[in-house]
Amino acid sequence: MTAKSKWDSSKAEHYEYYTDTVITGGAETYALQCSLLETVLCDSQVACRYKSEGVMLAEGANRVPQKATATCSTGKYFYYGWKDRPPEQGGSDRDYNDIRIVIACPKVKSSGTNSVRLIK
Repeated sequence: MTAKSKWDSSKAEHYEYYTDTVITGGAETYALQCSLLETVLCDSQVACRYKSEGVMLAEGANRVPQKATATCSTGKYFYYGWKDRPPEQGGSDRDYNDIRIVIACPKVKSSGTNSVRLIK
């Protein structure tokens, strides 16, 4: 909500927000049976665009989300697309694009020859 004048007033608009967690017995737990995330490993940042833009990401409603099986490697990018509401609980368009992030895979390099030891 962007209308500051409506904040904390009787004129405030109300929204329903959903999450991938559920409250069971007073404890919040993840609803693991839900498919909220789509992941795609792309060869370049440009490749992490939708098919309608001439690239590889699937788009549209009522589909099964892609799940990357390869690991992130230097020079590649990971696309993450989330649903804001679990499709299995109804009311979802199953497009997996409500929240979208593209992250560059890290560049692995040596920063020295020293060893590190973790102690409890």
